[in-house]
Amino acid sequence: MGALTNMTAEPYNDRAGGECMVMEYSLDEKFKPRDLTPEEKTFLNALVTYTMPLEKSLFFQIADLQRHTKLEFSMNGGRFKGSESPGRDVSENELTELAKMLEDFREKLLDDRLPEENWDLYEIWEEEWVRQNEKLKELLDNPGKSVDSTPMGVYYNRGSDSKVVLFVDAIEKRAKHNPYDTMLLMGMVLLHEYFHSFHFHAGTGAGDPPKCIEESMADYGSLVMLDRVASSGLPIAKDAENALKYALSFVKSKQQRTGDIDCYGFGTCLYENHREEASNLIALYANVSCLMDDKTLNKDNNISRKQIPTYK
Repeated sequence: MGALTNMTAEPYNDRAGGECMVMEYSLDEKFKPRDLTPEEKTFLNALVTYTMPLEKSLFFQIADLQRHTKLEFSMNGGRFKGSESPGRDVSENELTELAKMLEDFREKLLDDRLPEENWDLYEIWEEEWVRQNEKLKELLDNPGKSVDSTPMGVYYNRGSDSKVVLFVDAIEKRAKHNPYDTMLLMGMVLLHEYFHSFHFHAGTGAGDPPKCIEESMADYGSLVMLDRVASSGLPIAKDAENALKYALSFVKSKQQRTGDIDCYGFGTCLYENHREEASNLIALYANVSCLMDDKTLNKDNNISRKQIPTYK
């Protein structure tokens, strides 16, 4: 990844005429010649400044998260090799991991190690897991064709170096170099990665929740956020609506392959069936995520949220 340059964009006039740039970002050396287009700046800046109120006195706003989590645009995504066909064993392992996580979560509730209010979160997760489990079993018997899974973005937290990186080369490739689809996909990835930052910091930055839950909750939050912006009446509302449609079709296309499927399909199920409860569910998860540690479920699992959760 290129070094951060601590660059803040100059103010600019958006398509509605007159909003100043709030989003702070940097460019790696390979991205500097391309830079962001005015349309991309307008759309992403509006997502960065939008505030989504949650329960428990919490809110999600990327501009607030940028106090500790920097943003970088990069053209180095190609150096990460995505797995073309993750395979049946990956899906089966993640189904097992999710089942263990649910049982662990239930035991903590029964032992009063978690507040009683979190039964709502558990019951909805269990309900959606049953639905997702059946879908995955069908897919494992009839897997679809392989799909490129090169990461389009990452969030990592290493001490004082907390950063979200968007790999625009990978995003452009996935959007088939269509400028409008590229912009929408950049918005999707931006929201997804900053939800990882939100969970980390709201959850006190401790613990390593299972990837299958962490990724699905980041997807859930992103879809809910796009839904809220789409109905906000803001100048980018139509773009957000299109981004939401694009995001849903994008996730469903990923469900046609084995491996990592539940990480994304599970979040879509939550959005489609429980968007009205989103303010409560997102806040509940943010508060308990630090207590959901991968290591309690699988001592041999080295995946850590302090490493790199990726959006594929």
